[in-house]
Amino acid sequence: MYMSLSMLFFSVCSRLPNVPHSYVSENTKKVEYREGDVIHFTCETGYISGPTLRYICTNTGWENPVGCGKPQPLSDGDTKISTKRQYSHGERVEYICQNYYKMEGTPYKTCENGKWTGQMRCLKPCTVNREDMNKHNIQFRYVSDDKLYSEHNDVIEFICSRGRRVGSLEMRQTCIEGVMHLPTCQ
Repeated sequence: MYMSLSMLFFSVCSRLPNVPHSYVSENTKKVEYREGDVIHFTCETGYISGPTLRYICTNTGWENPVGCGKPQPLSDGDTKISTKRQYSHGERVEYICQNYYKMEGTPYKTCENGKWTGQMRCLKPCTVNREDMNKHNIQFRYVSDDKLYSEHNDVIEFICSRGRRVGSLEMRQTCIEGVMHLPTCQ
């Protein structure tokens, strides 16, 4: 017997899941279902739905994916909008970092069958102030501020307030995860 690949996809989800006292919602009802298709069940009159009545057609048949609770907090960041107590499979949450912190990774975490996926972190900025510069006898080359915040990987250029550079550190320094090595002049 010959069976085409397209027939295989249809046959995997040809039988609908048995969900007592419910029917497939009109907006997700189809004649044939393929992998990735989603169906929703609506309860019959007088019955209350459980936690989820959503099924996804997979290569092994219908699956009822599990939702997620609140997503984990992000150190030095937050979610872009208020979080809910419960999320459905496939929903995602967007994160942002605090001012001057730089995001590394994707800004989204996605609920995938009961677990949050997506990796990100907020990289610390560097702070250079007048007191630190006075200790090293330096000043900013292009600004006259007393304090400067710079994001991860930003470059700040310094000049000697008086005297000459001492040591091997260049006058251009890069902020690396909240650390900036200051050159010294004498």
